[in-house]
Amino acid sequence: MLSQIQTLVRDAEGRYATDAELQFLEDYAKDFPSRLRAYQNLRKQERPLIQKAYNQLKAEHPELFPAGQKEAVRKWQRDTIWVLRSSGVAMLLDDVDTLRDRMMLWFQTIMRAFGVHKTCYLTYSVLKSLAPQVMGPEDGALLAEVLEGNRELFDLPELEA
Repeated sequence: MLSQIQTLVRDAEGRYATDAELQFLEDYAKDFPSRLRAYQNLRKQERPLIQKAYNQLKAEHPELFPAGQKEAVRKWQRDTIWVLRSSGVAMLLDDVDTLRDRMMLWFQTIMRAFGVHKTCYLTYSVLKSLAPQVMGPEDGALLAEVLEGNRELFDLPELEA
């Protein structure tokens, strides 16, 4: 949304925007109530969603959270909360491009440097699958769309089923 507004402002400078150029605003206004509801739902369900993701990851991939490494788990939780909240804003604003360009590409570089990109890939996959269960089908589907984009940035096709 923000990137589309910036483009509109730049392209329509000195003239009125056309109906075609304004269409995304009409679409956004129409979809906003469902995006707002999903955002508010995510805010309420953040903790259960992250806990379920952690439990599933620990059961399916115990190597991600070695015993006795509580700091690694706390770091995973902090990073997951940060990405989930940023993803929630991208969902609310319908602007995954800004999320990807301003945050996720940087985050991807850092996570690859620390060798934990597999953990990120798996985390976003699990969160995507859990979102409809925890948040409900409609709200979860909106968030899952954003999480899929996050997961794709970590591009580990050998892990896909």
